[in-house]
Amino acid sequence: MKRKAPEWLKWLKLAGELLIIAAVVWVIVFFLQGMGLADSSRSTLWVMCKPGDYVNIRSRPSTKAESIGYLQSGDWFLSDLETDNGWIHAVDMSLEQTEGWVYVGYVVVEEPVWMGGEEATISADGRVACRRWCDGPRIEGKGGWVKPGATVQVFYRTRNWSLTNRGYIQTKYLK
Repeated sequence: MKRKAPEWLKWLKLAGELLIIAAVVWVIVFFLQGMGLADSSRSTLWVMCKPGDYVNIRSRPSTKAESIGYLQSGDWFLSDLETDNGWIHAVDMSLEQTEGWVYVGYVVVEEPVWMGGEEATISADGRVACRRWCDGPRIEGKGGWVKPGATVQVFYRTRNWSLTNRGYIQTKYLK
């Protein structure tokens, strides 16, 4: 007569099978990441700066560090999202040098759309701040504000920020 296995042994066997499945999945993900096919630790980011301008890529997170290249508005790069004092680490760029640091004020999380200087009207209850870069400090003096109803030229636009002839303005205030 065959003895029935204890209940705890069945659960132990099930746990072992689940552990094997988890290990196989981990190996597959690790392999795909090594090939660059599955890497959730990297994000695509874009540069948004004035037309014809560029943003320096630095060897270290400092304006005093060596410039190892540049990115123009609309260029993208991959980042591991490591930040250091207002700089973001780029881990893959379309340059000979594939790693460096980009100032975060010129970085957006969605591809900027070229608007070609199209006019837009300020639509707000009060004056709107013109900023030096996305979410950066307001431009000093009278140029740092634009009144409701005024028109601006829009060069690049994302869902949150627009680069205008007056500076960076939150897109929600443009009509």
